[in-house]
Amino acid sequence: MKPHYTDKDIDIHKIKCGPYDNNAYILVCPQTNESIIIDTPSDPSVVVAIASTTTVKSIVITHNHMDHLLGFDEVTSAFDAPVSIGHDDASALSRPADVLLQTGSEITAGNITLEAIHTPGILMDQYVTNFRSTFSQGILCFPVARARPAPQSIWPDHREFKNPAYSLFHRKWAFILGTE
Repeated sequence: MKPHYTDKDIDIHKIKCGPYDNNAYILVCPQTNESIIIDTPSDPSVVVAIASTTTVKSIVITHNHMDHLLGFDEVTSAFDAPVSIGHDDASALSRPADVLLQTGSEITAGNITLEAIHTPGILMDQYVTNFRSTFSQGILCFPVARARPAPQSIWPDHREFKNPAYSLFHRKWAFILGTE
């Protein structure tokens, strides 16, 4: 399968899975062929097939909604890679997480480094990941659905720009995780 996005620093596979059309992502370092899987929706056979052509270094779960975890057991049993999730969401996993994310946590595969950024909103323990590689930088984030209320009503005590996610959108690229 051809990557959804590719350049000299990163290949990004975006795979729609299951009845909810959730996205899973595989980020691959082209120099080392090491990868990171992000989210494990139902029917992840294509995720497993693509990731099997790489050396999986980490599996990252953005949040604990069941539609992001229905393929968790299948994906984690296919790869000997650590699982990362936010502390408050870890109890939803069918096995203990290896890494409990907090802002500043880093996950590396080859020349790609993801930095976790806690962005509570629709969920209190949701994370986005800022990625760095040798020559590129971008943002991986869970999208705000079209029907969601304005940010100030999601975070009633804050203005929208106080949430870390909003300060990230000025970056060069944005890659969206989760459902569309």
